[in-house]
Formats: sequence, structure tokens, C-alpha cells
Amino acid sequence: MIKKESTKIYKVIIVDDHEIFRQGLKTLIKGFENLSVIGSLKDGKQLVEFLKKKIPDIIIMDIRMPVIDGIEATMYVKEHFPAVKIIALTMHSDSFTIDKAFKAGASAFLSKSITKKVFCEAITNVLADKTYISADAAINYSVSRFEDPDMMKEEKEVAKMLKMAETNKWDMDITNQEIEIVKYISKGCTSIEIAEMMNLSPRSIEKYRSRMMKRLKVKNSLELVRLLTEKGLI
Repeated sequence: MIKKESTKIYKVIIVDDHEIFRQGLKTLIKGFENLSVIGSLKDGKQLVEFLKKKIPDIIIMDIRMPVIDGIEATMYVKEHFPAVKIIALTMHSDSFTIDKAFKAGASAFLSKSITKKVFCEAITNVLADKTYISADAAINYSVSRFEDPDMMKEEKEVAKMLKMAETNKWDMDITNQEIEIVKYISKGCTSIEIAEMMNLSPRSIEKYRSRMMKRLKVKNSLELVRLLTEKGLI
């Protein structure tokens, strides 16, 4: 449940050129009692026409679409309806795309592989006038983009979140050394290579790996890397 104003129904428009995805997202949103989909559109051109009749609270916007893409559509919405919140939801989570989305006026950026929990967090944050970026998208984003003193307020918020994602251990019992090991695993390093870089024995690396997998209840190294990535730790 979204918790900004429990009695208010927030109006949502979905803009994506894949009908199957739009239907899936509508089904997901039906699970939230204070969200209501008022429009399901295939591109930015349809959105512009729709906004002449109805104004939503939130637009969930794909980035790459025909006719008018998500970036151009986002800029149009923020120029004419600045109070509308826009969540970019796309398969393309490279740093260039993320940067363009936030500069255009998006309040949140999510990859299409996000969970229902992450979707709920994004909605809650944008309704509270905060910026949100999913962890899997954040790891693709270069922190160096935030070194410009003239950067936008939205970008500052994302930089803060990236820093939190790097340092916050969430609720998992995991050490900095273990996180470092998993980072090397994610890069394809062998236990021998990791041992050399961390000044440990290969046997110690294997013990660390085994203990983490048991403690975090994952079956293999791939699941271990995926879990820490989702938590924003690597």
C-alpha cells in the first residue's frame, strides 16, 4: 500500500509500446488500493493527446518508444504539467539513459526487472517529492556525473542514494571484507586471483564464500552476486 494520503486515489498513466508489458503493469498496480490506472498508451504522441482530457498524478514512462520517445514526452509533461510525477521504467539502464531521464524531469528510474517491493518504494518516494533509483540501475550509473557543482537537485538526490547503496549493509550480517570478495566474484575472478589481491589464501576465500552462501541462504555464487547487487552493496 502507498502511504502518502491513505484516503486519496492516485491516478496513474502507463506509457509503453509493448502491450503485454502494459497489461502486466496494470495487473501489478491493481494490487495497490490507492492507485488507479486511468490510461494505457503506446507512445508519447498518445500521451500528449490524452493529457488534453485527463491529468494523472503519476506517469510510468518507457524511454525508447516510436513517434515521441520517453525523454521527449517527459520534457513535455514537466513543461506543461510540472506537478505530475514521472517514473522512467525501461530495459535500458545505462548511465547515459539514466542521466537523460533525470535531466528531462523524471523523479524515479527503474529497470523492468524490479520487484513489486521496489515499485512500491518508488511510488512512495516520488509522492513524497523524493528522487528514487532502483539498485540494479544505480550500479550502472557513474558517480563521476555528480562532480559538476551546477548539477540538478534531482541528480544530487541520486548521488546521495548511490552513496547509501555503497555503504549501507541493510539488515544482512555481512562484513566489508565479504562484500569485497563478492565484488571480485562478480568480475569473474577465481579464488586464487581473489586471494592474491586480498593477501589471503585461496582456502580462506572458499571458506568466506561458503559461509556467506549458507548464512544468506543462496545456492551458488551467481545467486550470491545477484542478492548483493539487489541490495545495492556491489
